[in-house]
Amino acid sequence: MSIHKTNQPVRTLYKVCCRNWEIRIVTGQPWPGQDSEGDKCFVNTHFENELDAIKRLIDCAWARLSLAQRAISTAEYHLRQAKQEGAGSKAAIEKLRTEYPDYFQHDADAEND
Repeated sequence: MSIHKTNQPVRTLYKVCCRNWEIRIVTGQPWPGQDSEGDKCFVNTHFENELDAIKRLIDCAWARLSLAQRAISTAEYHLRQAKQEGAGSKAAIEKLRTEYPDYFQHDADAEND
């Protein structure tokens, strides 16, 4: 039971679902009401006309794409950094192996990991 009371009439609303990429027709009352599926009717998820719901769904898709692209770019940057660090460390080991060969007698197993 909601602690908010509303005197607004129950009406048909267009509910945007950015998880399943769909618009469902539900009945309910605008904020702070609930829809016929039991969810709160937020201003960014429930719309009184289909065009506004479609626009919101498209905006949501663009936003998710932007976030995914940013995450991919960040991951690629960190991968490049890790590869550079690995290459530099490998070069350092080879240099140290030449300078201090007695300390590298027992590291054959570690080198293959």
